[in-house]
Amino acid sequence: MLHVRDLDASLEFYQDAGLGALSVNRRPGGGGTAFVGPGKLRDKQNFALELATAKDPEKLDVKVGGFRGLVIAGDPDETTDPDGYPISFSESGRPGTVLSLKLRTANLEQAVRFYEQLGMQIVDEDAGTCVSLGYPGGPQTTLTLQQSEQALDGAQLPSGYDHLVIATEDLQEATAALDKMGTKVLMPPTKMFGMNIAGFADSDGYKLYLILESDFRQS
Repeated sequence: MLHVRDLDASLEFYQDAGLGALSVNRRPGGGGTAFVGPGKLRDKQNFALELATAKDPEKLDVKVGGFRGLVIAGDPDETTDPDGYPISFSESGRPGTVLSLKLRTANLEQAVRFYEQLGMQIVDEDAGTCVSLGYPGGPQTTLTLQQSEQALDGAQLPSGYDHLVIATEDLQEATAALDKMGTKVLMPPTKMFGMNIAGFADSDGYKLYLILESDFRQS
């Protein structure tokens, strides 16, 4: 999820980039959320990007920090979206697909090990510098982890990039695996919005939410 100041401006940008509007929810008191991407909302085969704006978006202080942006399929180019998030385009992949979400990490080996515990597998790597992970048979989108030249502390973590959501077939088993690693729990398994969900911080402090897949598909 990315925090944005102007939902309409962000929607226009990402739709121009080839991503379809999967859902738009505007709140009566101001603010709202939208999902953009290929396919359908909560399509197991595709990654969806959530855009969220607050009731008073002018107070939003977007700090990119360790969030290094998105790679979208399209004509090769590099730019920023309306809020300054880095966006690059690559010819590889189906048009309108988010090919990669990129994060900096203080310890590449540790970060890779964390996401491997969630079933991700390495699909590409530049030893000691960058590793891309993904799910076999899942979305084409990869999580690309880049070794940072300096330690990531609170000041280095992004304020605009909020979290990543991953659906899992067994929430309790996934929670137990992360607990065994000593992962910081932000929210123990609970029922929220009709779904079983749990929240964690990865090895660098980025927020991650696990949702029971059967709930996610039906909700």
